[in-house]
Amino acid sequence: MTEEQMLEYVAQGKDLTFLSYKFSGLCTACGDLFYSREEEAAYCTKACKAKRIIGAAHPNWKGGRRDKGHGGYVTLSGHYDHPKHIRGEIREHIRVMEQHLGRYLSDGENVHHKNRIRNDNRIENLELWTTKQPKGCRVHDLVDYIVDTYPDLVTARLAANINPPPKLLP
Repeated sequence: MTEEQMLEYVAQGKDLTFLSYKFSGLCTACGDLFYSREEEAAYCTKACKAKRIIGAAHPNWKGGRRDKGHGGYVTLSGHYDHPKHIRGEIREHIRVMEQHLGRYLSDGENVHHKNRIRNDNRIENLELWTTKQPKGCRVHDLVDYIVDTYPDLVTARLAANINPPPKLLP
């Protein structure tokens, strides 16, 4: 930069501290031109660097499985495609049951740990429950109850095939 350009920058009220930086480049996150004292710099700000270092690219990544977070449940990260994710996280016991069923859980369905140990997510320790009618009932018990109590309605519903099959996992 020439002396004339520097005087023009100062007249416009611009900061000349970037002149002490020796290297320039394009930010790999946002694409802006930036100046740096480090030759290997790839990001213009800490905010841009934080945006890019997530998931498997992060140095502390441990496979996306976190034990005993959120009330003692094991959580899995990186599931942004799941319909009920919260910031890309889902609970492992839900994912195990969904894989066993071959579909996502429907509204009103939840997964119960038989031995009440929240991080024991073996399929033999998990049960599919429903919270719709009545609260806390095992699904197979509820089905038996409905079939025994309302056989005519069950037969009619099966004949009409009103409910479509649940959505399968990709």
